[in-house]
Amino acid sequence: MTSSTPSTPQAPRNDGEAIDWANVAVETTVMLRLQEAPPVAAARSRRRDSSTLAARIDAVKRKCATGYSCGASCISMSKVCRKAPGAGPAQQKMKRILALAEPGLAIPATAAPSEQTAEPKQAQPAPAAKAAPAKGYDVAQEFEQSTEILGETMTAAVKLTKGPPPGVVKKGRIGENEAEILGKLADSGVTPQLLGVSITGKFSKGIGTVLSANGLLAMSQMKGVPYEALQFTASDKEVVKASEEYVRVRKKIHSEGVAHNDMHPGNFFYDQKTGKGGLVDFGLSEIGYRGALLEALGTLDGKDFQAKRIGISKDQSPMIAKLSSNIDRVRVRMEKEHGIKGEMPSLRSSKKKVDAYLGSLSDDQARRLVAAIYEGL
Repeated sequence: MTSSTPSTPQAPRNDGEAIDWANVAVETTVMLRLQEAPPVAAARSRRRDSSTLAARIDAVKRKCATGYSCGASCISMSKVCRKAPGAGPAQQKMKRILALAEPGLAIPATAAPSEQTAEPKQAQPAPAAKAAPAKGYDVAQEFEQSTEILGETMTAAVKLTKGPPPGVVKKGRIGENEAEILGKLADSGVTPQLLGVSITGKFSKGIGTVLSANGLLAMSQMKGVPYEALQFTASDKEVVKASEEYVRVRKKIHSEGVAHNDMHPGNFFYDQKTGKGGLVDFGLSEIGYRGALLEALGTLDGKDFQAKRIGISKDQSPMIAKLSSNIDRVRVRMEKEHGIKGEMPSLRSSKKKVDAYLGSLSDDQARRLVAAIYEGL
């Protein structure tokens, strides 16, 4: 099979202008369409050989034309090409996410025989219909068509989309549990509603113990304003109300066995009109009551350093004083009933540290301790 020699792509400009990668398929490190500072763009330009880059782009685009890619992020003609998931844990996680986001998604028939292995012995339960995203919602198209950027970080860009339905789309690193948890907490009232997800890369080690992969995640827009903005504009009384709502939101997700792991003032939204709050950005979240227990225990003592940034204390209100008292009682109970004592690991600690502290505490035992922390709140 012959193909014409690909044209050399224009090198990134180094004058601070946003780099448009809409029609460029490259490695995951340059997948995002981010606005780079001049030194970064210049450095990337120097270390790339344009002919090598052109050949790589051409090769990946030809794979895109078959509807199958080698696993690298691949965007061509507004169509996202996915690698057929294999049989390993990360690949099975990808299968579940894709099934949640796009019911009926067919695995490409061009996958290598080695990847078409048997399903694991214990099949994952199908997500409830109420958590299914909107049908026909093209996540990649919504992101590319939007010009309203809500925010950008080193790992993702977030845009406001018109839909229907309207919402926001995050493009970049997607946590291994992110879409699954939005489905799990769909009826909680404290998270955005999942609209669609597209995983375009392989899961790999990210921050802490959570894996992540390149992709796009669409969700509804959270009402209210971030707490970090509220604390500078609202009255002291309103800030206390927001702090109490923050505790209630933590109770809801912890009671469902979810640890957010990133509940800082920018990820907690509070609506002053309704008095209701919610959380965004579940990219570092984990499923399991052991993790939820540790996050709940660290609410006031600084072990959850993100909660510390909220600045709540037991002196703010009777409700938060009650939480502090409950945590003290649970710590005593953990030592008496389960022999758990010593220095508690901080947020996002390694699995080794968490296991060394919690020992053989079961998930069900952790669930009962979480309930005791939030009893009466």
